[in-house]
Amino acid sequence: INKRTIVLSMGDMSGNFKMGGNSDPIVEYEAMCNASKAFYFVQGNHDYHNTKSDNLRNSDGTWCCVNSRVQTTLIGTIGGVNGIIATGIKPPRPELHIFDKQVYNNRLADVLAMKPDILLTHQPITWSLFLDAPRLHLYGHSHADDKSFFRPGSINCDGRILQIQN
Repeated sequence: INKRTIVLSMGDMSGNFKMGGNSDPIVEYEAMCNASKAFYFVQGNHDYHNTKSDNLRNSDGTWCCVNSRVQTTLIGTIGGVNGIIATGIKPPRPELHIFDKQVYNNRLADVLAMKPDILLTHQPITWSLFLDAPRLHLYGHSHADDKSFFRPGSINCDGRILQIQN
């Protein structure tokens, strides 16, 4: 990663390299932001919420965290939604970005209404619930290539960071 690289992350950058570990990834976020041309991310269910992460900006002034935002970037408009739906987890845990289904879907619908070119989510999306899909949807969390979430333009990036060289 260098100053010509744009980095996209779909969550779970924390955990001190332990499978299922939870922690605050602000150190990793700051390192990515400083090393790259631009860094954009959403947080996963293993990333503790930290308001410092919400306010991190790239050198061009764009927000690094695209949760509930859509902004113009060098590679198109990017928007995103943090976290996952609390399936079987009661109560939801917002500090770990684990939300009630209706809350999550409302936030996703709000972002999609802004028509991003690129959507970053941690949770895979059941596209039949939404009319407008972006050109490109990148998601994490899904440890296998589950075909139930597949649609052209959706890519499972679980355990991966996507780099775009300029």
